[in-house]
Amino acid sequence: LELGAGTGRLVLALARRGHRVVRVDVSAGMLAVARRVTSAVRRAPPALVRGDMRYLPVRGPFGLIVCARDTFLHLPDANAQVLALRAAAAVLDAAGTLVIDLPGPAGDLWDWDPGARPLTLDWSREAGGSRLTRLSTFRADGAAQTRAVTEIYEELEPDGVVRRFVVEYSLQYVFPAEARLLLAAGGLRLQAVYGNYDLSPFDSGSERMILAASPARPIV
Repeated sequence: LELGAGTGRLVLALARRGHRVVRVDVSAGMLAVARRVTSAVRRAPPALVRGDMRYLPVRGPFGLIVCARDTFLHLPDANAQVLALRAAAAVLDAAGTLVIDLPGPAGDLWDWDPGARPLTLDWSREAGGSRLTRLSTFRADGAAQTRAVTEIYEELEPDGVVRRFVVEYSLQYVFPAEARLLLAAGGLRLQAVYGNYDLSPFDSGSERMILAASPARPIV
């Protein structure tokens, strides 16, 4: 099960390896893109389900649940994060694993200096005869552990017409000690924390904070 799977990049990779994958996302637009991306998968086509990860519209049990690449931070506050963890625990197999991929302390996403950042050019590329460019800025609030992000997409068409789209969203960050408490409140137990995708140890120099958790054992 992948939570908040976006355009289906990870779902596609898992399905191509023969895994049976269920993907949940709250965005109808993202699901539409994912359907196109995964339409060629024949061996084990993924199930794409529209729904909120706080109130999962699927049944388990799942051996692996993944919330990849900062998706968990889109939940608006700690209460919402606990709801999502409880929903995941409810459909996780007793021997299964939940993996949450978050920013680590050495990454640029842990910049807590107050105030707005200068507008940054993220990338510019050709797309269907037009040039598409993304610029971004953000405002950090260290006390609230949030980042208000603004992304600007500009499309320069061959005739010189420029179209601009602005996307704004907020991220609710999770710190290492807090992660243990959130998992416990969600009925889960932390198994391991990794500092990168090579499963290296987590420390102050880690760019990622990858949490692996299992269902909490009942108290007897």
